[in-house]
Amino acid sequence: MSFGEKIWKSLFSSDVYILISAFLTVLCLLLVRYYNKKTKKEINIFEHEKNISYTTHIYNWLTASYTLFITAISIFPLLGMFGTVKALLELDLSNINNAKNNFFDALTSTTWGIIFSISFKIVNAFISTSVENNIQKLANLIKKFEDSGISLKDSKNENKRRRAVK
Repeated sequence: MSFGEKIWKSLFSSDVYILISAFLTVLCLLLVRYYNKKTKKEINIFEHEKNISYTTHIYNWLTASYTLFITAISIFPLLGMFGTVKALLELDLSNINNAKNNFFDALTSTTWGIIFSISFKIVNAFISTSVENNIQKLANLIKKFEDSGISLKDSKNENKRRRAVK
């Protein structure tokens, strides 16, 4: 079995927790992408309708999903180190084959932690400016609404009235 095959196989066995974390990080990324696109597309509508409730909702989801995404990126090297320590603690020097396998598991978890961290950092480099700009636009819009006397309570009452009319 080649090195590439061994490391790939480890992702689905001893390093499955890193694979699960990568899946959850992709879900966070998809949420960020969805709310970021929604903000770009509808920012003018948010301002025109003066719906502070919906604007605040989008702001909260975009901010939360982006924060989770950034946090998940920083966790991958720690997960790699966790796998390394776990495999080394299970090291049994009385059985040389077991020792080789545990040492290889230690190295693969570090490798996967680095690979996923770097990959998601590159993705973040492409989206961070747009997301941070949209978060700032939404925050400014919410402040503008509040400064003009539009409250969250008023906005919710307006939403109920619109639904009743339909």
